[in-house]
This record gives sequence, C-alpha cells and structure tokens, in this order.
Amino acid sequence: MSQIDFPNTKDTQKNQKTKRDLYNSVKWQNERIEFETEKMRGEFSTDNQRVKYLDTNVQSWIAINYVLWFIYYAIFFVVAYIIYQNESHGYTNKKKVYIGIAFFLFPFLITTIELLLYKFLLFLWSLITNTPYPKERNNTPSFSFMNALPPVYY
Repeated sequence: MSQIDFPNTKDTQKNQKTKRDLYNSVKWQNERIEFETEKMRGEFSTDNQRVKYLDTNVQSWIAINYVLWFIYYAIFFVVAYIIYQNESHGYTNKKKVYIGIAFFLFPFLITTIELLLYKFLLFLWSLITNTPYPKERNNTPSFSFMNALPPVYY
C-alpha cells in the first residue's frame, strides 16, 4: 500500500488565507446555486395550489358550457317543433328547413362572424384615430367551427 500525503494544515498565515479564500469561494458558489435554483423554480415549476385553482376553475367553465349547450339544443328542438307543427305562420316546407338549418348552425358560425366584425371595427377605429393597425398573426385559422364546439370534440 502506498502512503497518502495530506496537505499541511498547520495554522500559518498562508494556510489561513488559503482556507479563508476556499471558504469564501464555496460560500459564493452556494449562494449562486441557491439563486439559480430559485430562478429555475420560479420559471419552470408549477405551484400546486395555483394549478388546483385553475383546474377547478376550468372544470366549472366546462360544466357551464355543457349546460348551455343542453339549453340551446332543448330550445332548438322546441322551436323546430313549433315551426313544423304550427301552420299559422305560413312557412313553406323549404323555408322551414332553411330556418332549422340556420338555427342549428348558429353557434358554429357566430364566433367567426363576431371575430370578423370585431377586427373590422378595430381596423376602422385605428383608421379614424390615425394609429397603426396591429399586425395580424396567423396562429389560428380565420374560419374555424372548432371555436364553438364543446371541448369533448377536440
């Protein structure tokens, strides 16, 4: 077996300075690691309470969405029944079919129409106030039926 040589640890002025420098260096590295860890925790970790709150919030909005879809289609069937059974309005069968299709497709088309109208009014307002119109990003398709569907469809 070979003999292990340990460094000289006598309390001399030079060794004391080296120990202090080594201690300060390690202390600085630890502070830097703590800072970087806190920075990464803030950037990439999920706060469980926030996630829990957002999850319950999203779940409640999804439940409300389903209730509203149910109410809409219940009203759709009632109105369709009234239109087809009541002859006093004087609608022809062709007109009744058009009204039924329009009423059925309304929730799928209204979001796109609202978006186009909003963008048009925003453009007119920027023209009137002489402010630059914001550049359009092409992140989503301009005409999408998926906007009106309940989340179960996508």
